[in-house]
Amino acid sequence: MTKKDPPSHFDFEMVYFSKEEQDARTVEENRDPDVGSIFKGPQGLFPQLDGEYMSRIFIGQSTAQTTGIGGHMSGRFIPTVERGSIDLTNGHVAKWNQELLYVGGFLARLVYEQEIRKVQDTWPVVNGAVVPTADARASASREKAMYAMRYFTFQPSTPDAKVSKILQDAFFDCFDYSYNVHFPILTNSGIRSTKDVREIHADFSSFMKMVPTQLPTSPGDPASLVDTLPEKYSGRILQEEEMVGCLRWWVNFISSLEVDEEKENTLTFLPNLTDNAKSLVGHSTRVIELRNITKFVDSSVWLPWLQSGRCSSSRHHPVFIYQDSRATTHSHISFTRPMISAKILTYSNRVLAVLANIWPMMPSDMKSEAKDLMQDVPWIATNLGFRPPGRAYFPEADMITVLGEFGVKRHLNFEELFEKADKLSTWTATEMIRYLNTDTDAMDRLEDIKKYAVFPCDKGGKYCITDLYLPHGEIRPLGLPILAWSRSIEKDSEDEQLLTDMGFLRHPPLEKLIEIAGNPDPKVQRAAFGYLASKFDELYDTEYDPSKYDDKPFIPAVRGTHDCVGAYEEVRSFAIASGFMELRGDTRIKVYSDPSWALMGFQKVRPSVDRKIVGRLRLREAPSAKQVIEVFKTSPPKDVNIAMKWFAFLATKQVLSPGDLQQIAEIPIVPVVEPHSVEPRLVPPRECFIGGSQYADGHLYRRLFTFVDFGENANRFLKACGVKAKPDCSDIVHILIKDPMEFLAKAGAAADPEKYLVELRGLAVGYEGLSEDDKRRLRSAPVFVGYHTSTSPSPNHSAPVVRDVFQLVQASKILLADDMENRRIFGEFVWLAPQDELLEKLYESVGSGYLSAHIKYNVKPSNEQPRWTRCEEVRTAILEKLPIFMHEFDEQRLKQGSAHRKWDEKSRFIVKGCGDLKVDKRLDSNYRISSEHQRESYEFHVSAEITTEDSGRVVLWLKKTDSLDMYDVAVALCRLLFKTHKKHDVLSLMTILETDKEVLRKRGYDGNCSHLFCNVFILLLAVDRIKQAHEAAKLEDKKKEEASERDARNKRSEESGRGHHGGSTIRFRSRFLDLFRWQSGSKGAGKVDVKEIDDAVQVLMDQCAKGQATQEEQEIRNREHSGADRKMKNVKYCTELKTTALESVDVGGAAGFIPVWRQITAREEIPGELTDFANIVHGLNGVLDLSNNEHGIFNIFWHPEDRDLMGFNRNRLIFLNLAHYTKHLESMTPGQAYIHWYYIILHEIAHNKTPFHDENHELLVAALSARFLPRLHSVEEVREYFNCTADV
Repeated sequence: MTKKDPPSHFDFEMVYFSKEEQDARTVEENRDPDVGSIFKGPQGLFPQLDGEYMSRIFIGQSTAQTTGIGGHMSGRFIPTVERGSIDLTNGHVAKWNQELLYVGGFLARLVYEQEIRKVQDTWPVVNGAVVPTADARASASREKAMYAMRYFTFQPSTPDAKVSKILQDAFFDCFDYSYNVHFPILTNSGIRSTKDVREIHADFSSFMKMVPTQLPTSPGDPASLVDTLPEKYSGRILQEEEMVGCLRWWVNFISSLEVDEEKENTLTFLPNLTDNAKSLVGHSTRVIELRNITKFVDSSVWLPWLQSGRCSSSRHHPVFIYQDSRATTHSHISFTRPMISAKILTYSNRVLAVLANIWPMMPSDMKSEAKDLMQDVPWIATNLGFRPPGRAYFPEADMITVLGEFGVKRHLNFEELFEKADKLSTWTATEMIRYLNTDTDAMDRLEDIKKYAVFPCDKGGKYCITDLYLPHGEIRPLGLPILAWSRSIEKDSEDEQLLTDMGFLRHPPLEKLIEIAGNPDPKVQRAAFGYLASKFDELYDTEYDPSKYDDKPFIPAVRGTHDCVGAYEEVRSFAIASGFMELRGDTRIKVYSDPSWALMGFQKVRPSVDRKIVGRLRLREAPSAKQVIEVFKTSPPKDVNIAMKWFAFLATKQVLSPGDLQQIAEIPIVPVVEPHSVEPRLVPPRECFIGGSQYADGHLYRRLFTFVDFGENANRFLKACGVKAKPDCSDIVHILIKDPMEFLAKAGAAADPEKYLVELRGLAVGYEGLSEDDKRRLRSAPVFVGYHTSTSPSPNHSAPVVRDVFQLVQASKILLADDMENRRIFGEFVWLAPQDELLEKLYESVGSGYLSAHIKYNVKPSNEQPRWTRCEEVRTAILEKLPIFMHEFDEQRLKQGSAHRKWDEKSRFIVKGCGDLKVDKRLDSNYRISSEHQRESYEFHVSAEITTEDSGRVVLWLKKTDSLDMYDVAVALCRLLFKTHKKHDVLSLMTILETDKEVLRKRGYDGNCSHLFCNVFILLLAVDRIKQAHEAAKLEDKKKEEASERDARNKRSEESGRGHHGGSTIRFRSRFLDLFRWQSGSKGAGKVDVKEIDDAVQVLMDQCAKGQATQEEQEIRNREHSGADRKMKNVKYCTELKTTALESVDVGGAAGFIPVWRQITAREEIPGELTDFANIVHGLNGVLDLSNNEHGIFNIFWHPEDRDLMGFNRNRLIFLNLAHYTKHLESMTPGQAYIHWYYIILHEIAHNKTPFHDENHELLVAALSARFLPRLHSVEEVREYFNCTADV
């Protein structure tokens, strides 16, 4: 809303030019059309009623909004922002403008009323009567009135049509017509109010001369002239010709009513007409009333006067031949019945003529009586004599309606006609069609005719029209029903046109033709497919949709050595062998245009089929990945030779995605020949390894794993499935978990587990690299060696023999022996881990606990020695030397964190002496191997042990003795301080406690360990600097290597162009620039003609199908050039200005057949999202229809240092940055990722044609994206993103 307050009053103005001013301006314009004037032009005050410059709304200046009438209007309207119109949409502003427009409509009405009244007042009058409008004396007044009405006739306003609508509503609604106020308009009798004006009706012109007539569209529309007839007749005497016109109107009016009830109701008006109508007789002065006329002189004509039900007086019964029309009509029909029955043709026709005249005026009950009377009388003349109405047919049905009323058939009774035609064999197709052609309405009734099987076939039998084909020679071999026609039918002849118009088939429908092409008869097959091929462009191209016929076999194909017909989808095939059809139960018989897929049992198109029609039928080049997987599941290769061919073949195709290859890796498809076995054993690729020559024949891995070698090409397929060159830690885990005892036996460790422990040590080294799933399975599998001691009597009755017994058990049931004394005591009752630091770390990682943590101690000191000075010495030694020992441990390993640092307070730590010290040790029952021969607890004498009082004070008890064993002290302290501890922790603490403080200081340990910490910090700093220097040296070496190879690469362009096939490292530099300039030859290289864009796109895709460019075709891509029509510079997401040095990476099939590279300076490992990204790239490879190509064009590289770089094009090979994918992974759905990389790939493909980022490149990208957009939309992830339904 405007911020200004609305004015309390203001002027509203409208421009109105009188008729004289209008004429003067028109004469002036016609005389001097080129002279300027304030009255002329779009901004002029003088609008043109029917011209180019219409009247407008003014807001202080002219707007583009017209008023819809002849005059301008000016007021305080609120315009739109553009000030081109007034605002009728926004709230209060629209309300304000609407009110102003109402004022404008009211003002226009005032002007109209004033002007039209002026004309009415000056209208010429003669002898008190208004001069008719058509009179020449009233021409001036007539012109002024017409001008005023024309001036205020509302036309649609522009640009907003609501303006003229609001003005018009106000114009007509500003008066209340209920107070007998009417609208003045021009009529044939001057200016009259609408209440006195009637509608113009041509039928009244001959007998109503003085009624004002007009057809206004305003309120108060005039009433119908029919309603005013009695009123007008009551005061007039009609001339004879006027009476004839009145009667003609009445007859036509009654005849036009179709419903009997309407006729009955209308006839109630008849007395009003006859009572008031009067007419002069001839040229005399005699006047006669219409109600007194009962007969006409010509008695041969029956007049349609009927009795009025509302009249009782005999004078209200006008009859012209018979006094009572109801009785006389019945008597006449009764009289004529015997005469008609006598089969007098003339009289029958006369009766029909009379009935046709009077039938519309007869009451409904009389009509029913007449029909019942004549229904069984044979009075209708036909070509076979007189017949009753129900058995007669009158082809010219529009002659008279009365025939249909009596039951004469207007149309053929097809049931009766075709029943006779079916029984009579004398009717030929020619005669029947000729008969139907003589009926002008036959074409309108063809839909009914087509339902009857009465038309003869050339091979016998009768068919419907829609089942018969024209007798053309090219259709006869198809075995279709042909119309039996007596003469030959030429193409485009009249006979062909007639039969085609009737619905006979000229060509078989596509669906029918495809069905015939799958006929078991080979001759019919060939004829049908030949017909399809010859007529495809002419008839079936636009209709053909492969998806509609994907389950119908109709394509001539070859499978093995047998001819058959194939389809798009799986159906049972019919193979031709030895001249007869052989039904094969195998459903894998889709046919593909690429014949190489026949190697895997798929059908190929017969060589005799024209390749052009193969392309037109849009056959798939290759089967889907799902079908290939199904082949592997149902019919895997049976021997090594077949497997080698299959694997090598699939290595040249791009059909299988990384996800598909991972599925195949689990299917047993690899034949392995084993000794003493006739049939090869099929194993999944996941369980195979390539080569194995690095292991000797007797090596354990030779016995545990399956090694195969099918040749370089076939091995490439197996590698894409994830087959590795040698087993890694995860493979060992899988086979170990699968059957641990078999693994133990094959390792030759049934008696001595040392060889088995060797593999466990290797597993310990690679444990951190295992997946979480493998780690979980490893924790729960009984694959770990556990020992327990076994005691047996000696043969010579000496000391008993103690030996270790091992078994494979779960890691959670094994304990780590961190205390040798406890190991000696409880080693017989629990499973203990091997005494190996590497293995102990592995056991701890998979869930093994420590022995000491599962033993409960009950300390029993006796005979306390409070004055033993040795206690204070030991306490002092512990407080001084314990920090030296504890500095290398973090608090995560400690039970109570840093509580030991406060032991200098005696309230927290004290050392006591005692005469005797015992400890009762109890083993946790959960870890006992067996409860047999086991006591609940074991009591031992010790020299030192620790207890904790209720107050939290730690008490170290020492047994009073001359030589204190510091080992027991160290054991007790370690058990108190650590959650778990190891043997060397106890020994280290014992050594520190036993060593003199001065000796420790000489070795670099002072009392507060600051020197030690300083040394450690300096050491760590030195190590970090050494690492930095090492990395800097590596980078420098790489720079020198690049510099030394630069000259060599200029001479070996082929090696750099094909680096991902030959070497392990490729580098891309701007060295191709000169080569490109030399090859381009001009600054116009890469130009694209819009008219030839389709050809350019096809050339690009053909290049992609060839794979990498040859040496002659190599060109620089993605480089700005002075000859380009530049539009973008420094395109960093696709640029050759950066150095890209990549090295090949073996990802174990994670990317399928797509080569994977890594920037040599990248420190981050390739992430697990590689497989997802490779699946997207493979899917887009299918979208671009490149799946069946032998050479792939896509490469994936990992360049985490430049995540904005999307990719680049080198020699037609497309390199895509995995780092860019991972950067946007969380913000994109799979469907968005497909779309995103779709345009990136097309961007790079376009560089095959032009290296520049200009309008030529944009044009190519747009054309490429438009071409493959429907295929992109069919991708499931994209359809999910757009919420599309399942049906396309």
